Amino acid sequence: MSDPTRRQLVELLSEADELSVSDLVASVEASQPTVSKHLKVLRDAGVVQTRADGQRRLYSLVPDSLLGALEWLTSVHDAAAGTGSDAIESGEAEGVEESAESIEHPGVAEGAEIEVADAESRAAGEAESVADDAAHRIVQNVGRQIESVTEKAQTFFQRFGRRK
Repeated sequence: MSDPTRRQLVELLSEADELSVSDLVASVEASQPTVSKHLKVLRDAGVVQTRADGQRRLYSLVPDSLLGALEWLTSVHDAAAGTGSDAIESGEAEGVEESAESIEHPGVAEGAEIEVADAESRAAGEAESVADDAAHRIVQNVGRQIESVTEKAQTFFQRFGRRK
């Protein structure tokens, strides 16, 4: 899923029951051999399946094939989001500590409770934004690592070829 063309192919297949290679080639900005190469990668990974219809090959998504990736991304996101909520609970998030101090001091102006709630809400929003940014950076980093490994594997097979 590291390649944008593969992601686009998966998106197209998610919107249709089946598509032929020629339908997919017409929908993406890639040549037929390139699309076929990406479909082979997706087929080998178990993300898509193919069936013959005369001369044509029809591709479709394998139901639930991406659940493992979704579960992993969710766990990474939850771990990153957990870090953000810890910051709120510990008072490290910007604005929460000052709001708590104003509550402790007598003579706080009327409506301070609303200001505290607003400050806590802003801090929670900022922490959630930080967690979302962290999750996004993790996903980008994983994508870059997958691309790097894929490129290295392709280089290896180009240099040494496949021996039977």
